[in-house]
Amino acid sequence: MFTRSAQFNFLREYRKACAGDDVPAQELVREASSAWQALTPEEKSLFEEKEYLSARLAEAGPSAIGITVGLLTAQLSDNLMEMGSKTEIWTKSTTKSKSTKQNPSNSTVSDVDQP
Repeated sequence: MFTRSAQFNFLREYRKACAGDDVPAQELVREASSAWQALTPEEKSLFEEKEYLSARLAEAGPSAIGITVGLLTAQLSDNLMEMGSKTEIWTKSTTKSKSTKQNPSNSTVSDVDQP
């Protein structure tokens, strides 16, 4: 299956990559959205209708193109997993900074001038 929307095609692949994880749907979509925004225009173009359809059809056959697409898909999957790790790190750091703003006692720098 494919759509004309590159974002939906990307989401499909992202969901496949996270299939074993027990991630709630809303969180998965948020993560996928962040990962999509982090892609370069060249990487996003892989999910455009023509390129995406060609890649999916090529995967079905044992031709050299199918092997190439398999390698590119594996590379993209690795990149997605790496971006997922970066997103996780970013999420943890922003959560920490939010909790510090909400509870200044957790801050390592005092907001009060010392005499």
